[in-house]
Amino acid sequence: MMRLSIYYWPLVGLTLVSSAAAALPPDTRGWQTVPNVIRADGVDSFILEVETNGPVTGVSLDVAPFHFLVPGGQQIQPLRDDGMGSDRVAGDFIYTSEPIRYNTSSAIPFPDNLYHDPYSPAGLSIEDLGSVTIEEVGGGEWQFLEPPDVGLLRPDIPSTEVRALAPNIVASPHLVNVGTSDHVAQRQLRSDGDVASLTDAISNIYQVVPDAFDFLTLFSTNRIERLQNAASPNFVTGLHFPVQVNFDGTGQSRYDQSATFGSDGRLLGINFLDAMNRGINSGNATHELVHQWSYYLDPALGLGSNAHPSAYSNIGSLLGGFAWLDNGDGTFTVLGEEGSNQATHVSPLESYLMGLTDGSDIGNLYAYDSASPPPFLKYITGEPVTADEIVTTVALDDIQAIHGVRTPTPESAQRDFSIGFVAESHERLLTATEMTFYDILAEHYTSEVGAGEPDPRIGFNWAPITRFFGHETSWTSAIPLAPRLPGDYNGDNVVSAADYTFWRNSLGQAITLPNDETPGAVSEADYVVWKAHFGDSITVESNAATPEPASWSLLIAAVGGSALGTARNWPLKRPARQQIRQCTD
Repeated sequence: MMRLSIYYWPLVGLTLVSSAAAALPPDTRGWQTVPNVIRADGVDSFILEVETNGPVTGVSLDVAPFHFLVPGGQQIQPLRDDGMGSDRVAGDFIYTSEPIRYNTSSAIPFPDNLYHDPYSPAGLSIEDLGSVTIEEVGGGEWQFLEPPDVGLLRPDIPSTEVRALAPNIVASPHLVNVGTSDHVAQRQLRSDGDVASLTDAISNIYQVVPDAFDFLTLFSTNRIERLQNAASPNFVTGLHFPVQVNFDGTGQSRYDQSATFGSDGRLLGINFLDAMNRGINSGNATHELVHQWSYYLDPALGLGSNAHPSAYSNIGSLLGGFAWLDNGDGTFTVLGEEGSNQATHVSPLESYLMGLTDGSDIGNLYAYDSASPPPFLKYITGEPVTADEIVTTVALDDIQAIHGVRTPTPESAQRDFSIGFVAESHERLLTATEMTFYDILAEHYTSEVGAGEPDPRIGFNWAPITRFFGHETSWTSAIPLAPRLPGDYNGDNVVSAADYTFWRNSLGQAITLPNDETPGAVSEADYVVWKAHFGDSITVESNAATPEPASWSLLIAAVGGSALGTARNWPLKRPARQQIRQCTD
């Protein structure tokens, strides 16, 4: 993928780390790599931090040797909580590794594209770091169900431009990074129900970024796991949080809680993706996006429930079910490559629910008896679905008899969508390398597919979705920020003495300052620009709306709430509360 060379200057003084780590939710443990993306040059390094959330006997990391090098070549590395080496604070239950680097001599070559998929972005990789073992007090061992992994960026890829918007918020052309102390995305994914921190984080983004997004998609850059019910919430890879419904005929009632998050009626939904390999795939991200419209039809139709079509249906959706091929003899062949977890196009039913079509192309919708072999087994063996197995037949008229006609109709339904990608980082801001990695992901997700190339399959890759929805829809992930001021070399929206310091410290160097009107080595001309614009500033107007307050007890009851607040490193404006509706997946 060709990329413009956009230059980046380090953001001095903006990496914020608390003196004591904010506590994890009760009965959870977590890990993060700092940073969680490095350049694959053998020089860049990261550390692993494992938060045990209480006393343990010890923590160790069994490093995957194919991709990473550790000090002294020690494959099993003890992590420390003694304030020595890379460990920040002794006795805070955060166990830390020594610096780890990419193994440039690995027999496994760096992939051309993420996940070795030609439709995924070039120059990116995500690799398993290894397994973590926690030795419990009194004996026994505990391991994360999802061990840590690390993002890698090919060394020759230029860093993207990054602009400071607030003490805990920076942005690049396709990404907003917000630093929090609350594990916002992870707590939503783990069914913690902490809506207070979610509304805080999102409303603060809207203080400094225009209200221009239909969806926000949050990347997790760390992971927490619950100690109880490990087989359920810990395996959730994505989640859709509906913000408003502005259409009829899909089984949903209209509502609008966008003001709670600081949007003046634009924001439709918020999606959350789990960390790295677990969450970053286009099948997962698009699955959550489709939840805005599907699947909420009456369960009495027999085609599914709980926001997912039946696996035994022929709906052929990323949310569930597979497309069937009519064999012309009363039997059907299950097309396992078009439906749950992977698909080339949104299903005809969902095109109708989005308002893109009138539904005339849906045909009969079927579901077969769940006592028969499951659909994926039928796909593998080639065993057809027979007429006597089919227990449900539904036509569009049946749907409209219950829910009415979908409105707005295709003539006026929304077709142009904007996705704001947000990377949440824990008690710090992302590095230039991390920002570049996630910015590439965000830009690629809504990029155009080359003319003459087949439509990408959306699955375990990071393929563009611009052909997936079809029907003349358009998608963008651009962050619509105001142009930078001439002479604003540090990106804080003010031309001040700090920009002079940037100029003075880099005079004569063969670099290009951000927003430089005279590209090339830093020279006296850059000083002239700074002097001419000294004192200029941009005032960012607040987008935050003030909703009518509602009962906080209702909000808590709606999502299974938790304690209201934790200490924060940054001043955060807390909006008035409305009742929140949430859809988990």
